[in-house]
Amino acid sequence: MNFEFQSDVFKHLLDHAAWARPFWQERDSLVAAHRWNVNALNQGGNAATKEWLARFLPARAQASLKILQEPEAYLALSQAHAPLVAELETAPELSACRPGSPGIDHKDGQSMNFKDEIKTYTAGQFLADVILLLQPSLRGLTVPTPLDLSGMSFPVGLDLCAAKFASKFSAKDAVFGPFSDFSAAQFADMDLSEAWFSHLPSFTIAQFKGDTNFSNVCFEREPTFHATRFSGATRFLGAQFKEGASFAGAVFETSPDFSGAVFHGRTSFEDATFHASAHLRGASFPGVVNIFGLPKDVQDEILNAHHP
Repeated sequence: MNFEFQSDVFKHLLDHAAWARPFWQERDSLVAAHRWNVNALNQGGNAATKEWLARFLPARAQASLKILQEPEAYLALSQAHAPLVAELETAPELSACRPGSPGIDHKDGQSMNFKDEIKTYTAGQFLADVILLLQPSLRGLTVPTPLDLSGMSFPVGLDLCAAKFASKFSAKDAVFGPFSDFSAAQFADMDLSEAWFSHLPSFTIAQFKGDTNFSNVCFEREPTFHATRFSGATRFLGAQFKEGASFAGAVFETSPDFSGAVFHGRTSFEDATFHASAHLRGASFPGVVNIFGLPKDVQDEILNAHHP
């Protein structure tokens, strides 16, 4: 696979995203001038890239919404991209690659690149750029009508960061690949029952304002629900957490139902707030669970669950 900034991979992607062509011409000019710095997914490391993303990301969100509202069109697009996705998944140069420009270690422990000039185009930048065109994204978009993505597959994940859903969002039995991001999203009613997540989805500071259904969901890697707020009926019935989960600082305004859920690995409810108790009938904790800072009735529910 060619990892150059004018790779045929981008030609293929642009053949299915005509709306992005003017943006990509600008991006090519920035790369050629050594001013292109996407230092993480959807994030600019210098002023020129930030300005470009400020225009590109909303246009991508509108284009993504249009095709996600047409399941047959989205399926056709996914099939057209399938060979490329397979090639990306098996490329050894990308297997341990962090999307974005090469990191620079800082005193605060971060490894981010904020340089104005980026002289070398790397495999990490290539990966970040591919995801910009390949991944469906509703980032920052307000969706006023119901959206049903049930049964759909998102091989490189779905980006819903900071999106607002005024009506029901459904993705029952959907498949979510890496780079799925639901952080800071706001949902009315939401149904992710029987969905499957292959990597590390983030729901950090998301708000679930209505009925929320994660029943029989499968998380292969640890999901993060840091400071997430659940305001309505919340169900994790039979959910599978294969490598644990973190609900640190989460707020449950009603009694969440984790009946039959299985928590492998390390699970944390540290400093979570429960306005009522929690239901854990038949729940199992084969791994380790942190209950520091929880009300006694919730601690008792967790301690009385099955701990093989």
